[in-house]
Amino acid sequence: MAGLLRPLGALHDYKWRIVLYLWLLCFLNYVDRSNIFVLFPVLRDEFSLTGKELGLIGSVFLWVYSLASPFTGFLGDRFTRKSVILVSLAVWSLITFLTGLAHSTAALLTYRALMGLAEAAYFPAALAMLSDYHRKETRSTAISIHQSGLYVGYMLGGAFSAILAERYGWRFPFYLLGVLGIAAVVLFAKALKEPTRGAAEESPAQSGYIAPRRKAAETLADLKACPTALALAVVHFGVLSVAWTIFQWAPFFIHEKFHLGLAMAGVQSTTALQIPSVLGILTGGLIADRLMRRGIRGRMTTLITGLAFGAPFLGLLGWGGTLTLALVGLAGFGFFKGFFDGNGPPAIYDIVHPGSRSFTYGIFNSISGISSGFAVLVVGALKDSIGLSNLLASLSVIYLVSAAILWYASIRYLPADVEKLRAKLSLELSG
Repeated sequence: MAGLLRPLGALHDYKWRIVLYLWLLCFLNYVDRSNIFVLFPVLRDEFSLTGKELGLIGSVFLWVYSLASPFTGFLGDRFTRKSVILVSLAVWSLITFLTGLAHSTAALLTYRALMGLAEAAYFPAALAMLSDYHRKETRSTAISIHQSGLYVGYMLGGAFSAILAERYGWRFPFYLLGVLGIAAVVLFAKALKEPTRGAAEESPAQSGYIAPRRKAAETLADLKACPTALALAVVHFGVLSVAWTIFQWAPFFIHEKFHLGLAMAGVQSTTALQIPSVLGILTGGLIADRLMRRGIRGRMTTLITGLAFGAPFLGLLGWGGTLTLALVGLAGFGFFKGFFDGNGPPAIYDIVHPGSRSFTYGIFNSISGISSGFAVLVVGALKDSIGLSNLLASLSVIYLVSAAILWYASIRYLPADVEKLRAKLSLELSG
């Protein structure tokens, strides 16, 4: 508990204030992208949508988000991260407002696609910015705190959008969130400060090292020559597919299988998933930073633990048979999912050049988002024939295979890849 509260007592230090500022933007990012999921039953009735079309609402966002992520990530390495973040916030907030004006399926899908384009710029730039404020001893904690904002955003976005939609209509939450986002642009224009690239690296940081801006071809060559990065990319492909499938379909699953009302299904599914996720991501961040003080495998060990222990809860969610067991499955999955979400980006940054981090994370977003888009669409297409219970339970296999891949990479490749990066930074400093 002391470890979790320590950042709150250090807000006089800007490196912890920036975590708070970006947490608020992360929160808003996920409220705006995910609140639509709890509105599926209303949208289905108003627009006469099939299960496949409901799946497409999530897929079109993810496909555009994914295809745009490498390009928007590259912008974060070429321009100030602050500028990229603020422009992203302004555009996605405008699109959120416009979504409330949609009066056709085509318009709804268009706005979801544009939302994917606008939001693709935020996470690569924000996480790269945090990595330049926090060294390896606090990086997982800082990024875990930031990433917890997405859980809280998903939870409150779903719960309050469902409540507001029942009272004022489904369009009202989009109008309100759009206005709040534009106000946030003005608020954070002065609060955000751009850090020096590479300032948090170990030995170079002590000698005034500034990471050079690197070409896209250099970054791609580095990733190709880094087996640990390739393993992490494969795992992101699977793990984020699981996450988005749960995000999109859990409220619908609870609503349909256990015959709960729209608001009750939204509140119960999102709170059961996201409150444990917040606890898990903060716990996983602290554990990983402590393990990193003992050796370079600390973050990978935390990732593997989260995947291995999270897998059984996916089975419980799908096959538990009662509302209580389904919610326990969601809670357990959410807690251990937090171990991955808080340590995935820092694990990448342990082996990636500081001048390439925004672009690299954009590539990972692209890989995982494309797979997630297909996953939620496939679930939508198959749910009537196979059943959501079976589909959700089968996701545990992806978690177990991913844990095995990371275990092998951490033993076989990680030490050499970490040493390779250290040697490259030292060579740049001496040159």
